[in-house]
Amino acid sequence: MGSFNKRSMKGDKNKLISINIDKIKEQKDIKLLLQLLRLQDEETYNHCVRVANIVYDIIIHMEDSSPWNEKEVKSILQGALIFDIGKAFLPFNLTSLSRELSDFEIEIMKTHPTLGYEIIHDVFDEIVEKIVLMHHEYENGKGYPFGLTQIPDYVKLIQYADTFDSLTSYHPYRNSYTYKEALAIIQDMVSESNLDYIYLEDMKRFVERNEVIIPKSRENIVN
Repeated sequence: MGSFNKRSMKGDKNKLISINIDKIKEQKDIKLLLQLLRLQDEETYNHCVRVANIVYDIIIHMEDSSPWNEKEVKSILQGALIFDIGKAFLPFNLTSLSRELSDFEIEIMKTHPTLGYEIIHDVFDEIVEKIVLMHHEYENGKGYPFGLTQIPDYVKLIQYADTFDSLTSYHPYRNSYTYKEALAIIQDMVSESNLDYIYLEDMKRFVERNEVIIPKSRENIVN
């Protein structure tokens, strides 16, 4: 029986990733990209799917008609599905750690928008590219990777959904929040200019439509 070789298996996996990226660029197929994300980081994949569902729910329930046409909405939803794709290429399995990240690890984590952009550049349209690259930029200039002060409205919508799902989802190093608690935090973020006010009312209506009580920890789920 041959010996178990972790290094060989890692090399095979990286080779498979490289082949899949080539296929993605050739076929421009978002399904391949989602398969790659799920292979590398299933929790981030699930997070992206939830974010896309939140974005879709908000768009179809906007009180005023959507500011985007059908093609643009499709691109926004595609962007929501893969906005965190760069996390699939981070070293050290940073997204699966059961503790808070160190300062050094946070700086590495902050490279995921540019990593993602490098993968999808010239594969998808400008809307998708900007969502992947700018979803951590804020108009107060305190975001990353570039500290921009102007970002498209559709990126701001992704930020609302991303923030909301992160707050209401389980993390091994902190409790999750109920929908109302998450909304209160988002309102504070708007007050502090960390989120634009533009979709706050849409977020409130989303919570009213979908409010549930989120367990406070994994123990609550198990017991």
